[in-house]
Amino acid sequence: MSVDTRMHELLIGGAPASVIGMQRVLVVDDDPAVQRVLQRTIGRMDLDVRICEDGDEALALVRSQLQPFGLAILDRNIPGTSGAELVNALRAISPAIRIMMISGDEAIVDEAELLECGVEGLLVKPFELSEIRSRIMRLLDCPDIC
Repeated sequence: MSVDTRMHELLIGGAPASVIGMQRVLVVDDDPAVQRVLQRTIGRMDLDVRICEDGDEALALVRSQLQPFGLAILDRNIPGTSGAELVNALRAISPAIRIMMISGDEAIVDEAELLECGVEGLLVKPFELSEIRSRIMRLLDCPDIC
């Protein structure tokens, strides 16, 4: 089953809107299906979500913002840079940002490397929407309302 099909099936039931507030989440992933699913899921959590397709676009966006992002959700394999390089660059701009990595291939993920560069969570695609919501709430220190 493709990631697009699986994520579409998971979206059918929808997610309840919550009252987390307007914390900001940056998503960096070059897959349009993943972008749509995360945009919709995070938006339903009443979070301000911004989507970027690559590391350069993400860094330019973070540099241009007056209000910092509380969380970045990064695809491990994005065009133009490695996940670890992007983590280091984001931390240089915004040291307090929390970072979660998503990956389509569990076999090539080096969790020790991710922890070493400051990644605080890893999800392997396809993932359950309830799991991404739970991780987002934990990383943003939000009450568990799902």
